[in-house]
Amino acid sequence: MNTDMYRYKYDLHVHTSPVSRCGDFSPKEVVDRYVSAGFQGIVITNHFSLAAMNQLKLKEEYLNFYLSDYYEARSYGKEKGLDVLLGAEMRFPENDNDYLVYGINEKDLFSAYDYLFTEYEKFYYEFKNRHNIVIQAHPFRSSCNLQSLDIIDGIEVFNMHPGHNSRVAVAAKTAYENPHLLITGGSDFHHENHQGMCGVCLKKRVTDSFVMAKVIKSRDYIFDIWGNKIVPSNNNL
Repeated sequence: MNTDMYRYKYDLHVHTSPVSRCGDFSPKEVVDRYVSAGFQGIVITNHFSLAAMNQLKLKEEYLNFYLSDYYEARSYGKEKGLDVLLGAEMRFPENDNDYLVYGINEKDLFSAYDYLFTEYEKFYYEFKNRHNIVIQAHPFRSSCNLQSLDIIDGIEVFNMHPGHNSRVAVAAKTAYENPHLLITGGSDFHHENHQGMCGVCLKKRVTDSFVMAKVIKSRDYIFDIWGNKIVPSNNNL
């Protein structure tokens, strides 16, 4: 397989501060780190949950706060030549599972907000459409439980956060045994020197969250983990 055609590297799982309180770096600082790491783009997947509301009680207040990091990163990214896309990492009251959502815009986030007070299954059946995809993040961490496979679109196999045991081998085996699942990976970036731990390599640049969702659904991508090229087991090539 010729991996040279997959020249454009994106991180699908990136957090910024202050929206993700567990993150250490501002949107501009994150952009600078990914430019230095040789990436062409990132998806801002800040925590989107009741716990992340930071005492912001009004819907518009919280959503404006949530989007502020994305807008700052996107604007600065344009100056620096880094594509910045919108995503979200959602959690629901029933447990500590996290779900990465791609193929969304600001209007979709306003709709998704109302589901933060309910169960994940209701969110999936009512929010899911042909444009978006819902990926269970790091499903094999000790605090998480693998969701029923008929109400997720895929799993994050390569969660490369150095501070967590995401049991990547178990996730890879699960994806291999369930080839209908989409496979993603990302750095889950929060802290210094953790940027760029995992990139997804594409044939073309992507500047839109909806296009990124299409690319993931096409399965036409490979992973780059510090120069190690990995072809997903269900890649169409």
